[in-house]
Amino acid sequence: MKRVFPYFLFLLFVLYFVVAHPSHACFERNPVTSFKNPLQWGTLCIGSKNIYDFSDEKAEQIIIPANLYLPKNIKKPVPAIIMSHGAGGIMGFHHKYKRRFLEEGFAVLMIDHFRPRGKILDNNFIDITAPMMISDTVAAYNILKKHPYISDEIGYIGWSKGGIGTVLLKDKRILQNFNLNEDSFKFMAGIYTFCGFAFDEKNISNTPLLLISGTSDSITPAHLCKNMSDNFKNEHNTRYLELDKAHHGFDNYAFYFGAYIPWQPVITDFSKNCIIKINNSYESTNIKETMKLNSKKNRTTFMRKCTEKGAYAAYSSKAASDAEKALIEFIEIKFSLK
Repeated sequence: MKRVFPYFLFLLFVLYFVVAHPSHACFERNPVTSFKNPLQWGTLCIGSKNIYDFSDEKAEQIIIPANLYLPKNIKKPVPAIIMSHGAGGIMGFHHKYKRRFLEEGFAVLMIDHFRPRGKILDNNFIDITAPMMISDTVAAYNILKKHPYISDEIGYIGWSKGGIGTVLLKDKRILQNFNLNEDSFKFMAGIYTFCGFAFDEKNISNTPLLLISGTSDSITPAHLCKNMSDNFKNEHNTRYLELDKAHHGFDNYAFYFGAYIPWQPVITDFSKNCIIKINNSYESTNIKETMKLNSKKNRTTFMRKCTEKGAYAAYSSKAASDAEKALIEFIEIKFSLK
């Protein structure tokens, strides 16, 4: 036992170092600003801002790694899809989607939102925020627009935490804040994402949005996305697909046998105390504006009052297949391929 103990301590030290100091491909590198090679692909170092909330005007610059994939035998500019991961970071099932999109003839850009911010997963929903991830996505969009083999058609898909950006960019004010408009993205899609946001009717954009939720999802409840879709109605170009008995992570085969996630914060209060809106000062607050989410301290208070820890996720081959089919059909229509 005495001989094993030092090795055990060393293993714990290595594990701590990896978790506490995750490296990334763009560490101490300059951001890409143009493409010297017309067919450039692989890792792109993208200059973003580390905004904590949309009202943050003093955010530091940050370099975000993103991997660009081009379809085989590319001969002309093709549509592109930006992929934004959830709280677990980039996982195997994201690459399955990537391969399917490439087969369809689309370019794919997969963003790593976490490692440049010192995390490999989001265990508290406090340190890394949706505005940070949206800033990364918009920066990625802007650089893709300069790529000679990317057409003017760019879509945006987010899973779970990454899908919050697809919901919030339905707000015209946020689009404008990032110098975008409702025609910038050809479509957006949020898969088992959080929809607990309130919108003013006049601020809802017409950017096409697909929301896919599972009825058994305890982490990002389906009824929030259904209610949002019902409120937006057809006039706001929003489509909703509900998958019966599907849990959170239904397309993630890492949850093949189901998994309890003890650290996962889950909103349990769906009153005006905890439904979120973006006010006219671009601050994220609850509807009553009694709690703001514009600092770690304020966000910690919100999480303490509105959430409980512990949730269940599970894979479902049927739900995964149904979601992929609906997503591909939606993309092909919005990319004018059907």
